[in-house]
Amino acid sequence: MLVSKTPTQIHPQIVEKCNALFTLLGGSKIRFKCRSTTDAKRASLAAGTDAVEIVYLIGDANTKAPSADEIGNGKLFSKAAFILSLGTASVGKVLYIYFRWTNIKHQEVPSQWSELQIIPFV
Repeated sequence: MLVSKTPTQIHPQIVEKCNALFTLLGGSKIRFKCRSTTDAKRASLAAGTDAVEIVYLIGDANTKAPSADEIGNGKLFSKAAFILSLGTASVGKVLYIYFRWTNIKHQEVPSQWSELQIIPFV
């Protein structure tokens, strides 16, 4: 008979919000730099995290701003600075994107989603 073990470490909820800045690189590529409030001068992961999770939607100017839970496209990045390539089909459209800190091994305790960022592609 197997007996389940109680966890030896409890992982607290991540309370810090992810602050993301972006730069349009052209060719439907965007460079994001996520910062924690404790290290606001350079891109860095928040304490207790090892990844940035994003969810995004590519729409047009008439798209209703979605909540983070309504979006299906998501990715994880293990670095606080990363490039998101969206393809040429996104030219002339709008990117709706949310960010949050997470711990890949303990995804049950991510931070709250950031405020919605709306980025138009020209």
